[in-house]
Amino acid sequence: MNFRIVIFTRDSARWIGIIARAYRRLGLRPLYLVHDKTTDATSSILRELGEDARPISFPKNFVESGLSQLPDFVQEEWVLRMDDDEFPSRRMIDFTNRAVKRTREQAIAYARLGAAPDSFPLQSATQEELFDQLAPFHHDPQVRAFRHRDVVYKDDIHTPGFVLESVRIAPSNAYLVHFHNIVRSPEEVIAKFVRYEIEKPGSGTYCCGATVTTRKFETREFDALARELGAIEHPIVEMKGVDPEIEQRIRNALSQQSPMSRNEEKLARIRERIEAVPKPLRGFFKLM
Repeated sequence: MNFRIVIFTRDSARWIGIIARAYRRLGLRPLYLVHDKTTDATSSILRELGEDARPISFPKNFVESGLSQLPDFVQEEWVLRMDDDEFPSRRMIDFTNRAVKRTREQAIAYARLGAAPDSFPLQSATQEELFDQLAPFHHDPQVRAFRHRDVVYKDDIHTPGFVLESVRIAPSNAYLVHFHNIVRSPEEVIAKFVRYEIEKPGSGTYCCGATVTTRKFETREFDALARELGAIEHPIVEMKGVDPEIEQRIRNALSQQSPMSRNEEKLARIRERIEAVPKPLRGFFKLM
């Protein structure tokens, strides 16, 4: 491989073994950077599987704050950063392995498709509409592959984690899948968004505009992995020491808006992002 897959993880013991074995079936052995405040058996599970798992300390309570430490762990020029509840398509891996050999840009962006069981109560139709109004080849664009020694890092949530100066767009079939709403119960999703909101006001409600895609996958590539992840048990979540107003703000953002109002709000936020992007890169975020 011409790049290193790096997975930042915290308290993922319920599913990290499933994810690790799925990578093995593709012949891949990522580097797992385990948050040193992890309270469950994430590290021991990875060690028992013989995976390369190392501790890392995050200055803040989100992964972007830890990216600047990558040069301490990775020798390869390119890193492909994945979350612990995501998985790449085979074409994403194949494309990346070829692209990093000849890409002049500092980073590569990929589409990310969300997955959730049909019964997931936070599901809405908003993503289906969004998919058609944004560049249809790039749903929920994620900048994930990058030359980790050639970027200026910034610890800002919901960003690539560095100043984006140039980016190559991966083809539509080179995408990753987000199993966020399969490995977590609705209450866990709410708790996570509450943590974001506490860390940075607005960052939790930002996630609520479109909770999960309703677009049906046209591949069976992820069926077995989804079944395994869908079988894990979910703990009872208690919101201890959380400002009730913040919790209610997240619940309201997820429930009280109509699908269309959510969609319009999401599009407005994306337009704001476009204006903040240097003009040569705006095609990446172009609205159709």
